[in-house]
Amino acid sequence: MKSIQQHVLPLNQIDNLQPVAESLRTLLILPSNIDIAKEFPQTVKYTGDVENVMRDLAETRERFIEGDREDYILFAGKTAVGMSQIALPHYAYLNMDPECPITSSYVCNAPEGSKPYRGQGLGRLSMEVRLDAVNQRFGGYAMTMVKHDNVPSIGLVLSSGFVLTGSNAISGTYTYGNPR
Repeated sequence: MKSIQQHVLPLNQIDNLQPVAESLRTLLILPSNIDIAKEFPQTVKYTGDVENVMRDLAETRERFIEGDREDYILFAGKTAVGMSQIALPHYAYLNMDPECPITSSYVCNAPEGSKPYRGQGLGRLSMEVRLDAVNQRFGGYAMTMVKHDNVPSIGLVLSSGFVLTGSNAISGTYTYGNPR
């Protein structure tokens, strides 16, 4: 079976947002992707009509500032199948340094009967891109939070160099690198 080319692009390098909006909207409204809306409630804004999703993506693209907030789109072939972000919160978040970047990512499930998007290495590819940015533009230090039941993501963050530094009843906090 031929593999689908996977890539991750910074949102500020994508001029035509319509195919991205159409893909994300179509995938995020699938019942199999309800876990994304629960873990990343801000993604709900990408489930409306295509014009509104394009507007929301354009607003997100406008907030892209290297070394401060960077958003990425994950692709399987020409289909946008997820997003990721690194951002400085600029406020104390869960007793973390307000200058510690927070990184997050999601990959959508494919429509039923299609080749899956999850479990094909897109999360790892996105992590590699984000850690490269963390090391080059964010001081080599970042954190992420992962729900305890998200075993694939826990494995990914641990194998990428993050260590568990905190936990509550719902999720663990993982840090990468050393504080500045």
